[in-house]
Amino acid sequence: MNTLLSIAGSDVSCGAGIQADLKTASYFGIYCLTVVTAITAQNSLGVENVFPLQPIQVKNQLEVILKDIRPNVVKIGMVSSDEILYVISKVINDFKLDTIICDPIIFSKNGVSLLDENGVDFLVNEFLKDVYLLLPNINESHLLTGVDVDDELSMKEACRILYQKGAKNVLIKGGHLNGIPMDILYNGENFYKFETERVEGVTVHGTGCIFSSAIASGLAKGDDLVSSIRTAKKFIYKGILNSFKVGKGYSFFNHFI
Repeated sequence: MNTLLSIAGSDVSCGAGIQADLKTASYFGIYCLTVVTAITAQNSLGVENVFPLQPIQVKNQLEVILKDIRPNVVKIGMVSSDEILYVISKVINDFKLDTIICDPIIFSKNGVSLLDENGVDFLVNEFLKDVYLLLPNINESHLLTGVDVDDELSMKEACRILYQKGAKNVLIKGGHLNGIPMDILYNGENFYKFETERVEGVTVHGTGCIFSSAIASGLAKGDDLVSSIRTAKKFIYKGILNSFKVGKGYSFFNHFI
């Protein structure tokens, strides 16, 4: 059985975080392991509070599961501090894990800060060397590079900077740009552009988490990176197109399509 380890926060509404990763991996036939970094108080309206775990709690979860099961792919989502990110980095290197997918969740959809300033600094200057694929959105790309990311050229510029800082592959998500949703992948040699039709009139909770875990699931099955991204894009489009309301705020992704 192919396995994926999700290191992320818990979302009580189950639209994002480890709960979304579990549902996504299951959809693709991947067995998902989880390590919780934080407990969040959130609903369809947004994040109200974040309660980070202690670094030793994250470290112990990681070491215990990795002594028993070696995952095909590790996906890192919400990490709230540099101390926790440092622990994750050390354990990854101690266990010599190599296919690391990092979705740098710095802000929630409603604007709540989820990664502190020291965490951002450690991510950019230390952690990227461990990362096989980095998946920032345009706002996160601006924060990580200083580039005003607002079109294809600036997305490529930000990709180059993040690649030079250590990430082996960089996929900048351009869903917040005007026009056709466009993502740009850079592997140090070539750029790849991925486009899908925009689903108008709906904002869906957790799509970033779901997209990255869908790509991670493809890699866990042995698919190459470009194929995994293409499959994940189709999955995201269908899930958003068939999204549904549960609460009073954002819609929820339909994993049951």
